[in-house]
Amino acid sequence: MAVQAGIRMIQSGAHRCVLVAGVEKQSDTTTTADSMLSYVDADFEAPAGFDFVDTMALMHARYLQVHGVPEDAVAAFAVADRWYARRNPVAVDAGRPELTTADVLGSGWVSKPITRAACGRACDGSSAVVLVAAEDAPGAPVIAGIAQATGPNGLAAKFGFPGYDGDIVRALPTALAAESAYRQAGIDAQDIDVAQVHDCFSIMGSLHLEALGVFPAGKAALAVRAGETALDGRCPVNTDGGRIGLGHPTGTTGINVVVESVRQLRREAGERQVRDPEVAVCQSMGGNNATSAVAVLRREPGGA
Repeated sequence: MAVQAGIRMIQSGAHRCVLVAGVEKQSDTTTTADSMLSYVDADFEAPAGFDFVDTMALMHARYLQVHGVPEDAVAAFAVADRWYARRNPVAVDAGRPELTTADVLGSGWVSKPITRAACGRACDGSSAVVLVAAEDAPGAPVIAGIAQATGPNGLAAKFGFPGYDGDIVRALPTALAAESAYRQAGIDAQDIDVAQVHDCFSIMGSLHLEALGVFPAGKAALAVRAGETALDGRCPVNTDGGRIGLGHPTGTTGINVVVESVRQLRREAGERQVRDPEVAVCQSMGGNNATSAVAVLRREPGGA
């Protein structure tokens, strides 16, 4: 959303160059668990003892129930994130050993069915991008489309909200933002070469991939397990390591996914470089899947 604001400032003609930065210092909080209380519905969920992890656990359990997906498929997202992260020198998990599905499933419950290894890694971090009009940076990657959409935050409210089809396993704001961003960029989901999605927990990565149209509903976790998001797969995903492997300094995650998309389009990602990507899509979420922003980036012909 900050990147979108910077783009609008340039489009308005009021500015030629905008620096967009994100920062988070989670080490200042008493505990990570305390910070998680600020994300849930303040009227009903928090007073009932739910924190952010608990509500995501309900989405996770509902996904397994609705789609009949096995636990090891959802766990595969964390395995894939670690594979990329250990090849990213700025990731929390840089150089750490490979994870296995058994490692993820056996790492202990945080809020069943979410395990410790399936959680985003709370940490300090910062990231920044410089935005200029395309004519001022010929050959640089271009943000061809960007949009944001918002829905209800409380889980109970999602059941009665138009478009959710009576369930909580649809990331509706992501789907709406993607539809707008794709239309601006003149693409559809089949054109995506590399994607970065918000995976604060492994289940959320699958939900957002489905909302982006990369995989059909109920199929993303199975696709990840089958290797379709691997470096040599149909659509490499979270090549920076994701929130689970790179780390999740929440106030900068939305900028991080743009930075990784630019690195991929510039062919600067080293060991995790996707082969000849032309279109990158990145997405970031806020709250209980309550708001989402999606950006489409393109590599310009002959671009650096």
